[in-house]
Amino acid sequence: MRLLKSHFPHLGFTLFESTMEDTHGDDLELCIIQDDGQLITYALQAKIIYHQSTRTRIKISNGKYPQMRHYVGAIRRENQVQLLLDYARPLGYVPMYLLYNYVFRPKIKRGIPNDLFGCTVVTAQYLKDNHGLADGNLSPKVQFTDLHPSPAFPWHELICKLRSLDQADLLSELDLVGYPLVLRDPNDALDNREWVEVDVSSDTPDGVTQKAFESLIKAEQRGANGRGFRPRFRLLFRPGGDLR
Repeated sequence: MRLLKSHFPHLGFTLFESTMEDTHGDDLELCIIQDDGQLITYALQAKIIYHQSTRTRIKISNGKYPQMRHYVGAIRRENQVQLLLDYARPLGYVPMYLLYNYVFRPKIKRGIPNDLFGCTVVTAQYLKDNHGLADGNLSPKVQFTDLHPSPAFPWHELICKLRSLDQADLLSELDLVGYPLVLRDPNDALDNREWVEVDVSSDTPDGVTQKAFESLIKAEQRGANGRGFRPRFRLLFRPGGDLR
C-alpha cells in the first residue's frame, strides 16, 4: 500500500477484507471512484504467468497462463471463468482477469514495454470469446503475446485513464458496449458490514501484501477454491491524497 501511495500520491486507498467464510485470496474486488463521483467495481480473477528462462535472458514473450483452464469443485466441475461472469453481471461489476507478469532475472528481453512486466488486466469476456474451449473453459495455452500489448493493458490505467470516462466511453474502451454496468454511491463500499477495513499503517513485505501473494500461489497450486467467485479483498481507490 505504501508503494501504491508513492506512485499515485494524488489518490487515496482503502483496503478491506471480507468477513465471509471460504473466501479466496486470488479473487479481488477493485472499486474506483470516477471523476464524476460514481463508483465502479471490477471483479478480478488473478492469474500468474509461468515461463521458461535461460541463464542469460527471460523469455517472457513465451510465458503462458496454464491456470486459465480452471475447474471448480471435485464433484460438479464448473468453469471458473463462467463463475466469474455469473458473479459480476447481476451486480453490474466488470469481470476481468488480473495477470501477474513477473520475472526472475534482471536481463529482460527488449521490445516489451516495462508496464507489461507488472500486473495487467483483460476482460473475462474477451478471453472466453477468443480463448475458450468447447466445454466453456479457457485454454491453458494462452501466451503472453496473445494478450500483450493488446487487448490486455497495465492495471493502473483503470485508475489513471479510465477514471475520467463516462459510462458509455468506458464500456467502449473495454469493448463491452451494452454491458449492464451499474454505477453506485461510494458509501456502499465504505459502509458495508461484509467488509472490514484493514490497517495498513505498518504494512511491510511480510504483511498483508505478502500474505495475499502467498494465498494466490497456494490457490493455483492446489487447483481448487470452492464454489463461486468469493473475493477476500476489496481495494478502494478515490481522489484525494489521504491513505486509510
